[in-house]
Amino acid sequence: FHAWSIQKPTQREKRTFRRAFFDPATIGESTSIGRRSTTIQLALNVLSGAGRPLTPHDVRRSMFRGRFSAKRYGPQDVRLTETWLRWVVLQIRQSQRLAFEGLLSWFELLLVQGNHDTEEIVQKTLEAIKTNASIFPLRKPGQALKLIQRRVSSLDEAFANKGALDPFWLMDQILQAIQDRSEKLAPYCLRTLFVSAAFVHLLQVEGPASLEIQRGRSDRLSLRFWTDRLSAYSDFELRDFLRILFETFILSQHFGVAARRFDGQTQRLRISIEEDGLEFLADKPLVPLVSADRLNTALSLMEQCGLIGWDEANGAYFAK
Repeated sequence: FHAWSIQKPTQREKRTFRRAFFDPATIGESTSIGRRSTTIQLALNVLSGAGRPLTPHDVRRSMFRGRFSAKRYGPQDVRLTETWLRWVVLQIRQSQRLAFEGLLSWFELLLVQGNHDTEEIVQKTLEAIKTNASIFPLRKPGQALKLIQRRVSSLDEAFANKGALDPFWLMDQILQAIQDRSEKLAPYCLRTLFVSAAFVHLLQVEGPASLEIQRGRSDRLSLRFWTDRLSAYSDFELRDFLRILFETFILSQHFGVAARRFDGQTQRLRISIEEDGLEFLADKPLVPLVSADRLNTALSLMEQCGLIGWDEANGAYFAK
């Protein structure tokens, strides 16, 4: 209706929506508006401390690192801590999910190339790891995890890493490798899974985070479950570990999810087991993306009700 456009709210409408959307008095509460207001305050703190406009992706990464003071990571206001930890777990979960889906994409790519059993795929993966040893070492799982944990012995160290141990940087590398159909895809996915486990070891003693890392469903493995399985396989030879990883966490998981989602009409299986081995059924290898969260929507609503400003030229938000 042109007479009442949602695209151009009046100042009175902005004030009314803002009161319902964000209430500073509820920060830290477990109510819906309390959780929303606390998350919004985290974003406001990031924008206020940035000194320049930030894109939504920059806001997302800064909220994850939580560098709100010069001394340590994490919000100074204790009312924000629980929500910040939940945000951290959400981003680690995003990276773990992309890594698993990236390995499915890698598996399918090898099927297209004529490899029809897990032994052949494991061998190709070992060759890719050997060629890209700087991304993931050709070692037993426990040894590989310890190498990472030495560099992230605390959350402060974990958040300080902006390169090879940064979940956001790793997700970017996975997406690029998928686009390029590069052999670096498998090593980057493995590294990401091991980095997520290193974060879980640090987060499991952090109050609210200890519960969040256990969240999962039948089609989404929890961070806790993956980390426990990785610990159980720590002394396996890498070849044996990769076979279990592909057969249990990639193939079996895909078969289970596809079967549960089958509606009697649309075929959701991308891989089948035939007499001659594994067969690829889809048109092309999977191209996964990072699951969308609601930060972009939240920032847009924050701008529309006057909490923050919008820099049209740079596609970024700034604190008022």
